[in-house]
Amino acid sequence: MIQLYSKKEVKMFKRKKLEKTQWWLWLSLSAAVFLVLAFNRLGYGSIWHDESFSFMLADYDISEILRRAQFDVHPPLYYILLKGWIGLFGSSLIAMRMLSVFGGLIGIFLLGLLLKQLKQHKLSVVAPLFLAVNPVWIRYAQEIRMYTLAASTLLGSTYALVRYEQTKERKWLGWYALLGGFGMLLHYYAAFVLLAHGLWVLWWHLRKARTAAMIKKHFPYEWLKAWLGVALVFLPWLPTAYRQFSEIQNGFWIGQVSHTSFFSTFTKFGLYLDHWKLQSWHSVGALGLAIVISVGAWHYFASRKKDSLLRLVWVLVVVPLSAIFLLSLPPFTPVYNDRYFTLITPFIATLFAAAALWWWNYKKYGFLMVFAFAGMALWGLLNVYGLRNFNSDNLGQNAFSYVWQEVEPALESGEAVLAVGYYSYFDLYYHAHKNYTPLLYAPTAPGQYGSTSLIYDRADLHLESLENIEADGVWLLFYGTDNDQVETQIPTNWLRVKTISNGSNAASYYKIN
Repeated sequence: MIQLYSKKEVKMFKRKKLEKTQWWLWLSLSAAVFLVLAFNRLGYGSIWHDESFSFMLADYDISEILRRAQFDVHPPLYYILLKGWIGLFGSSLIAMRMLSVFGGLIGIFLLGLLLKQLKQHKLSVVAPLFLAVNPVWIRYAQEIRMYTLAASTLLGSTYALVRYEQTKERKWLGWYALLGGFGMLLHYYAAFVLLAHGLWVLWWHLRKARTAAMIKKHFPYEWLKAWLGVALVFLPWLPTAYRQFSEIQNGFWIGQVSHTSFFSTFTKFGLYLDHWKLQSWHSVGALGLAIVISVGAWHYFASRKKDSLLRLVWVLVVVPLSAIFLLSLPPFTPVYNDRYFTLITPFIATLFAAAALWWWNYKKYGFLMVFAFAGMALWGLLNVYGLRNFNSDNLGQNAFSYVWQEVEPALESGEAVLAVGYYSYFDLYYHAHKNYTPLLYAPTAPGQYGSTSLIYDRADLHLESLENIEADGVWLLFYGTDNDQVETQIPTNWLRVKTISNGSNAASYYKIN
């Protein structure tokens, strides 16, 4: 019998197989941790404006989704996917939020595979765990929005980029173009990730070029085809995207950037708190932690080979953050919003993990850093769950579902259900649309752009005068101080019988005489 392999070779094969099995077990452990955290209170808390907007848009047929999405600020792919998802699994909060959980889970595996492909064995084990417990990743894995799906799609395009540079197999350029285009159709901030890709590719190919002839020789012409492919995937939506940016985002709600913007981004991704919510000594601790993480991550990456593809991860954090910050300075309209940086959360988590690994080499500080990172993750996760109903856009406590639980059993035949203000209306539509036709009270006709793009031409869904209601009674639901604006417009033949309130939401019942 011919012996094909030596004992040494057989032993080496077994060791590699064992290492591969162990690696998958560690990655699966990170995925399991993520699922436990993502499923925790997944159905808890009220649906809020962005989520109910997603549902209402997905409730239209696909042609209407495409038509109405052009008057908002986001591309349409997520809403189309959500429509299909609802068709399969239903429209409960848990079912719809599961699409984002799925996106988050895919991201855990893709990050591990990407770092393993970059030959960073320890980092490929630790970084997915850091992503699994990252508060921003958990928060948006529990929301009916496009963020985790977009982030995982861009992770896939990054993986394709790395595989092409390692193998030069053209199929990876095709995958890159497809995933990059899909990323753009999920969220426009994907463009900043693709920008980081482009800058890194140019640096990678031209880093040793010293003359014009060398630049011409080493220029990555093959990548021009890939970027053209991204453009072709996105091309059908390009005219609409241009119109959205030129017409809709004027006067957009995102605030101005300042010297604290980057620090606030760190506290959001580390602690799930805006920096202005921190007490003074908490701010000092958070700033110290930011410095420690920055130093550790910098040294970790600096210790790798200069030609390592791993530098791409650093670029994928620095370039999007810097570019978006610069584009938010006057005279530009601000576009810097922490929520949208969810698209680079896997790379931010990788920097956190790299810092932890570097500090672990210093045994004197290693255990201290373990407690620091664990404490940061725990605090962040507690804030995610504790602030589930807190609307950071208007600083209100969203509790619409609890109000509706008391209103719905009290509704009787011949009574109308009416919302004051857009925040109330979209939530009301989600809860009531199956059994009732909820109306929006809008003294001024809803505009075509923004969230009201879903109802601006639906005369059956809004009314401009309370005098036009033909009903025995009216339930008037509102958010915050919206009811103050309508108090003086209540018809004289309406008699308020009772008011139900919870958080920033309330409902008043009026008997019509």
